[in-house]
Amino acid sequence: MKSFIIFLLISFPISGQSFSISGTVKDSLTNETLTSANIFITELNKSAISDDFGRFSFYNIEKGIYTLRISYLGYHTEIVECNTDSISELIINLTRTLIPVDLALIEGTYPKFRETPVAFSEINSKDVDNRLGAKTAISILEGLPSTYVSQKGGGIGESRLSLRGFDHTNISLMIDGIPINNPENGEVYWSNWSGISDFLQFIHVQRGLGAIPYSTSSIGGSVNFVTLSSSSGEPKLIFKSEFGSENLVKNSIGFSTSLANNITISGLVSRRTSDGYADQVYSDELTYFLSLGMIFNDHVIQLNLFGSPQKHGQRLTPQTIVDWSNYGKRYNADWGYLNGKPLNLRDNEFHNPTLSIRHNWQIDNNFLWTNLLSLSRGSGGGTVPPWFPEFQKTPDGLINFDREWEINSNNVDTNYHPFLNKSFVALRKGIHKNFWGTFISSLKYNYDEFTFNFGVDGKLYSAENYNEISNLLGGDYTVWSNNVNQNQSELLTVGNKVDFYADSFTRNIGTFIQTEYNHKNLTAYINFAIATTGYNRIDYFNYLRTDPKRETGWKYFTGTNIKAGLNYNLDAYNNLYVNVGKFSRAPLSMNVYDYSNNLYENVKNEKIFSFEIGYGLKNSFTNFTINYFNTIWDDKAFSGSFLSSDSTAIYYYNLFGASAKHSGIEIEGKLNLTEKLIIGSMFSYSENKWTNDVDAYVRPESNPTDEIKYLAYTDGLYVGNYPMTTGSFYFLFSEKFDSNIYFYFNPVWNFYGRYYADFNPESRVDINDKNVQPWKLPNYYNFDIHTGLEIKKEFLFIKTVKLLFNIFNIMNDEYIIEATDGFDHNSKSAEVWYGRERWWSASLSIGF
Repeated sequence: MKSFIIFLLISFPISGQSFSISGTVKDSLTNETLTSANIFITELNKSAISDDFGRFSFYNIEKGIYTLRISYLGYHTEIVECNTDSISELIINLTRTLIPVDLALIEGTYPKFRETPVAFSEINSKDVDNRLGAKTAISILEGLPSTYVSQKGGGIGESRLSLRGFDHTNISLMIDGIPINNPENGEVYWSNWSGISDFLQFIHVQRGLGAIPYSTSSIGGSVNFVTLSSSSGEPKLIFKSEFGSENLVKNSIGFSTSLANNITISGLVSRRTSDGYADQVYSDELTYFLSLGMIFNDHVIQLNLFGSPQKHGQRLTPQTIVDWSNYGKRYNADWGYLNGKPLNLRDNEFHNPTLSIRHNWQIDNNFLWTNLLSLSRGSGGGTVPPWFPEFQKTPDGLINFDREWEINSNNVDTNYHPFLNKSFVALRKGIHKNFWGTFISSLKYNYDEFTFNFGVDGKLYSAENYNEISNLLGGDYTVWSNNVNQNQSELLTVGNKVDFYADSFTRNIGTFIQTEYNHKNLTAYINFAIATTGYNRIDYFNYLRTDPKRETGWKYFTGTNIKAGLNYNLDAYNNLYVNVGKFSRAPLSMNVYDYSNNLYENVKNEKIFSFEIGYGLKNSFTNFTINYFNTIWDDKAFSGSFLSSDSTAIYYYNLFGASAKHSGIEIEGKLNLTEKLIIGSMFSYSENKWTNDVDAYVRPESNPTDEIKYLAYTDGLYVGNYPMTTGSFYFLFSEKFDSNIYFYFNPVWNFYGRYYADFNPESRVDINDKNVQPWKLPNYYNFDIHTGLEIKKEFLFIKTVKLLFNIFNIMNDEYIIEATDGFDHNSKSAEVWYGRERWWSASLSIGF
């Protein structure tokens, strides 16, 4: 590998007279610079992307006349002809259009600086490529205001994302504008999307309510991962090889080309393997992506196919600090040896191929109709431990599978079989199969200074869930399937269903209307949305086939959402904005039915109110924002059950009445000191607290005279599981050698503080715990370095060579990234996860 790299470096000719073309891309109306515009030179088949200050450059080109094609989302494409003899610096002004130039997302999900009145950040493809390294896609969000990413136990795709103290069940996560939160429980299973970093174009993060017009409501914010479009028109072929710590190896090939004047196609295939940084947290994943774009007169059609079949080991059992000290930071309690070979108690494999079809019809100059359909069919599962008993451990903390094998292989029970061995305990595999359909249809109409957006969206979701025997651990069979429709003495072997078997269904239909006003320096919008969500569940094990309780029947809830915002540009550089919103959110399925089809009593919507005000400054040298936010969350639901006073019935309930307040300030800025040096920083400070004790009587609707008093002492406690003070500082130094070699050096420093352990508010029922905060984690810092070298000079068939190198946690600091509060609310009883030790990744890309 080293010899090959040296050969490439010395083989690229870098001498001789050369010329350059550089310029700045701006909005023709506001004169604002445009970030991430695409500039393509037709004669050279080369492209560039404008930086944070709208600038771009092409170096080491021959003398001549060239044609530049400049495109940007929401703007008309401009064709500019320039002569290297007569230009010094191009100023390119783009005019807005209703037709989205980039086909990969609906324009309504795209925020605009000094126009969209929300707090947002953008990460472009160059940032992803240069800083992400071998991390998963959401890790690139580290360093944004009020954003926290925890790797938890370290398994691929098991990271946790928080915005403003809200987890991903309260964040709207999208790929190309398509929501990917599970409609049933709001979860996002990152392992399904682990390979998306290979083909990201940019990422938009809107904090708070956001200005997305859909009926989907977000409390913490929204994150839109935008994939590469096949409409760029630049033919290319790229090979990339990546390697790093823990035997990381990743190889990929991507391409983009035109099939005809109006049809383009692009795609990518990659394979990634790694031993993982914790014991037996291995990964093996394949990623594929195909994008087909077609333009027919006023119709634009985009088809995207994406999938990432993968298998990985898991580490899901946190430890106390003492246990980590005894066993080491790479210890994994969820595996052991069986007959001399490693066996994981927790692993996972899944494949969730997704097809999306987008159709844009420009009916006339002022009227656009956008339709989106997304379909996916997922299947897979993972090993899960038996309900009981717990496995014995060896002295080094591993599961003693050999002991279970010895017991099971010598356990003839003549009550069931005269000579076969009955497994006293066996491993199970949780199986999940789902079908998921999402549709969005939106009409957008421009009338003078107004823009009207009206549409409908909906989701259909069904899931089949069950456990099956995966390993009898030395035995020949087991019994007790827990299926009331089955003989409990029936012999069960590998592949038989056990424990539970249920189907769940979710329906969601909503409508939204948004009006926008844009007049000179003033932009404003108001949005109203209403959506109905329904849940149904069929339990095949707990009820006889003739029992009507076998199916819950559909239970529907209607939520509403109203929000508004206003932005005022004080001058060409300064702006102020404000937004406010209130919505009622339908409960998640976990707060409607339990896992035995029992309907919780008194189910109702949760209520959220949010307010935000901010200021922005943007010119050729500075990009700065500061904002204050305040979010109040009322009627947060806790699920539970209690035994009736006569001990004859169990009542299941949702307890409402808990309230929380999340408020704080966020500051983000970049400063272009010279052409070679950019510095940036971020700071956020919030107060996230429960604002009341939950003091209520729970009375079942079916028997209101039977009641239980519930009192949780939560008033004044920090919400937990999120660092309320975060900061970041970086600088980006770049140098161009001999016009065709680009080098960059990018150190990034992050800080996390005022971080309290996670806890269940409903467990705080001891009067002695009143006003006792959960354990506060130690503050910590993280220091990463990203550097790279890019050579742009045609040699043989090679056009570009790029070398990237990343070192994470370069100081090898020891820090805790996540904790669950213990009974003593201190460091001794808390169960924690440690962050990863120093590690690295490197990559080589060759473009043809």
